[in-house]
Amino acid sequence: MAPTASARAEETSVGERPLPESVEAYIELRPGLLRFLMGFGVARDDAEDIAHDTFVKSLRRLSPTRIDNIFHWLCTCAKNLAITRYHRSRRELLFSRDHW
Repeated sequence: MAPTASARAEETSVGERPLPESVEAYIELRPGLLRFLMGFGVARDDAEDIAHDTFVKSLRRLSPTRIDNIFHWLCTCAKNLAITRYHRSRRELLFSRDHW
């Protein structure tokens, strides 16, 4: 039986409401994703940003198809984001030079 509106409000106000599955996954997988990124040569601050962006993008783009290994899939997404950031920073450095 589904909880009533008053029961849901009580759960929220007491703070006993379970975390959404996506938040639990973020808490569980984030440390490993950070280690992966830093092992890939990404600085800690950038790794934090990329891990966050990876989870946000995965929530927006995750298709209903079955993913066998979510951690592997997130690492692939994070690696691609790290590479994109690297290329973007190199391009910005190249075009910000004073000799142009």
